[in-house]
Amino acid sequence: MINLSASFVEAVISGVITSIIVGLSVLFYQKIFLPEIERATFKNSGVEFKGLWHATHQDEADKERGITRELLLQIGQRGSMVTGNYQIINRFPEKEVISRYVITGRVRLNYIVITYFPESSNRPGLGTLLLKIVGDGQKMIGVNTGLSVEDSEIKARLNITFIRQPA
Repeated sequence: MINLSASFVEAVISGVITSIIVGLSVLFYQKIFLPEIERATFKNSGVEFKGLWHATHQDEADKERGITRELLLQIGQRGSMVTGNYQIINRFPEKEVISRYVITGRVRLNYIVITYFPESSNRPGLGTLLLKIVGDGQKMIGVNTGLSVEDSEIKARLNITFIRQPA
């Protein structure tokens, strides 16, 4: 009986120690190893897209109809892969429509290609952004192609300028 109890205690202690070692290994990998790899990957180009970006857009057709669009892009970056959220606030004269999307994408040199889908599966839609970081890295310019919330037509919005927001 004593041997069985001693074996049980040893098994519990070794399980706890193993859990601690695995937990610390995962923490090391996420907090130290991956950030170092990301820094090494982008050391030569210096391109970092992660953060909050803001744009206001109004093309000629929007001006005639009194529509303004505010775009918010929250980007998380891990190496050349990006994920995050995209929010479009469409301000019509009579109402405001907010569309929220989940983004995925890739970075290549000074460019980022993003695909976005609605957060809600009840809503159809999708789109893409092709952006280039310019200047001192605080501005991105590019185009947005997506499904319009007003008339469900595919539309392109040119010359969108995103400004990086302070952290």
